[in-house]
Amino acid sequence: MINELLHKRLIFVTGKGGVGKSTLVACLALLIHQQTERRVLACEAGPCSALGPLLGLGAPLGHAPVRSPSGLAASNVDPDRALMGITQRFLRSPTIARATVSNPFTQLFFKTAPFVSELATLLHLRQLLHPTEGDWDTVVFDLPSTGHATSFLTAPSTAHGLLRVGGLAQLTQRLDEALRDPEHTSIVLVTRPEPLPILETVTLHAQLTQALGPTLHHVFINMVHPNPLGDAERDALNRLTARASGDDLPPALTRLIEGGVRGVSQRDQEQRQIARLKAALPSLQQTALPYLFNARSDPDLVTHLTDVLTNALDAQRRAPY
Repeated sequence: MINELLHKRLIFVTGKGGVGKSTLVACLALLIHQQTERRVLACEAGPCSALGPLLGLGAPLGHAPVRSPSGLAASNVDPDRALMGITQRFLRSPTIARATVSNPFTQLFFKTAPFVSELATLLHLRQLLHPTEGDWDTVVFDLPSTGHATSFLTAPSTAHGLLRVGGLAQLTQRLDEALRDPEHTSIVLVTRPEPLPILETVTLHAQLTQALGPTLHHVFINMVHPNPLGDAERDALNRLTARASGDDLPPALTRLIEGGVRGVSQRDQEQRQIARLKAALPSLQQTALPYLFNARSDPDLVTHLTDVLTNALDAQRRAPY
């Protein structure tokens, strides 16, 4: 249930590219910000800042958190700066840490090792949530798309398997345990009611469950078209469609009938995909988010979808157990 997400410390959001996962990161972070007294940070990592425009910030996000007009804080984690922070933490000297990280041979290792960037980012997120040193109660993080999500989240276990002993090995083990703890961490999937996104969602769920255990709590089905017609209107459309095949109707009416048929067909196809997802993942909570035609801007879209989540949350709270 959505209510369970309000109390997680670390929420990862992932899905196939183009399904709206960055939008959902903004919406979930804003929902928790509005519904609780927790200090919430929306995070992403990468050269392109999707959260900045979604939250109404004029400039792209940087490594340091900034406040959006809604009061929600957001940042774009820089893996190099995160790595510098982790190195400084172990070496306990900013000068030595800078010399170590800037060393050409060290940089070559960091660039070629398959898990360093991911591990530095995850350790930075963990530090943000530190009970005494961190500034945040909840971090909502925009994970890479489906093809890279599993390797990103298994970086701590990969590193621990290589290191085995020492302070960094212990740190990666604790991080891996936190990622596997369903009381601490939740992984949220985002999809669209289309065949390929649904297939990738089912596949990713299997991969993540095998790699991390029961930390997946929810799947959000984004951009679901509304039902264009009620039952009586569908019957009327069917009669008109049958009549149109045999009578010469005005072109405008013919186009109207064709548009109605396409709208109903698209809705039916989407509902079949949603049913397919439910059959494949019966234990995973599902929430459908509507396709919004009238959003004037990215922040307006986030506001409207957050209202949808708020209404769904209120409905869940009123429902009998």
